[in-house]
Amino acid sequence: SKAINYKNVYLKYLDLCNNDLGDKEIELISESLMNNFTIETIILANNSFSIKGVMALSKMIEVNNSIKV
Repeated sequence: SKAINYKNVYLKYLDLCNNDLGDKEIELISESLMNNFTIETIILANNSFSIKGVMALSKMIEVNNSIKV
């Protein structure tokens, strides 16, 4: 219960490897991360997205270049 009381606790590393994420999921994740400046790293290895998902990630990085993919 002490962990719940800590202030300024943020998610900085998001590992979504091996989740069978497709283009639609990557598009939704990219949209939600455009204005999230606390996450610093997102790992997306071994998923099922195509160039369409890569383009969504690229757009997100143009807006929020604090995230490493």
